[in-house]
Amino acid sequence: MLSLRRLAHIGRKVPKVAAISLFGGRQIGFGNRIAPNWDSKTRRTWKPNVQWASLYSKILNESIRIRVTTHLLRTVDKKGGLDNYLLHTKSKNIASEAGLKLKARIKQIIKTQPATPETPAI
Repeated sequence: MLSLRRLAHIGRKVPKVAAISLFGGRQIGFGNRIAPNWDSKTRRTWKPNVQWASLYSKILNESIRIRVTTHLLRTVDKKGGLDNYLLHTKSKNIASEAGLKLKARIKQIIKTQPATPETPAI
């Protein structure tokens, strides 16, 4: 399992809530706010847009309520659902303990069930 400590090499701040959420690679950004007359700069941060969402997993046959970024919601739609997103994304790119636990549960169910057209193969 990937932990947030092992993600320290990224070089950007990872919010603590990212351990129980799906951020889809988004992190806190840092920079300067430039005054309109270009005289002064003020340090500021850009935080990810995090929302509560209920994502349905066909394989688990349940709806999972979890905090996600709006970027991740678009990515899940493009990949064809939560199951496909978790199965086809590398573990190091999921980068959250909650996401990795969900991925492990989905893989375990796929291994125990016979393959059907609805369930993707690993």
